[in-house]
Amino acid sequence: MASKLSDKIIHGLKNSRFLRSAELKEFDNLIKAIGECKSKAEEDRIIVQELETLKHRLSDPKLDKQRGREYMVRCIYCEMLGHDASFAYVKALQFASETNVHTKKAAYLALTQFLNYDNELILLLVNTLLVDLKSDNFIVERLAHPKETVRKKEIMILQRLHQLELSKLKLSYLPL
Repeated sequence: MASKLSDKIIHGLKNSRFLRSAELKEFDNLIKAIGECKSKAEEDRIIVQELETLKHRLSDPKLDKQRGREYMVRCIYCEMLGHDASFAYVKALQFASETNVHTKKAAYLALTQFLNYDNELILLLVNTLLVDLKSDNFIVERLAHPKETVRKKEIMILQRLHQLELSKLKLSYLPL
């Protein structure tokens, strides 16, 4: 019952360096199980079970950051199918503060999918972005990169921030 959009996203994730193939085994199993569903009720049962598993695993204090990336992608997939994964929002914010570029990338991807501009966690996301922009981090170095594709991604981030209507949040200190 997966849509064409979700199939394109899955294909893009599998063919990128975002997640390694070893990290995709459980994600593949989830996609196959949902694809083989005969009814919406069966799909819902699988997703609810998946969300319970993710909730338990994300609450583990010894969570491996590499596994956390996969969990974020799986939460995005569950939300795309109309289920609530709000338990993962705070964990995604924590991952956005990590130093690992791939973990940070997964977290920002998840947060852009999870949060609406009126969500109270958006202030923490903006604060995390500001900290990243002020740091001497690898990601910040990429923002001044000479390659056009990297600069294009920077512009896409700024456009997304603008779409969030940050002026409604009264964040006049954000340099846009």
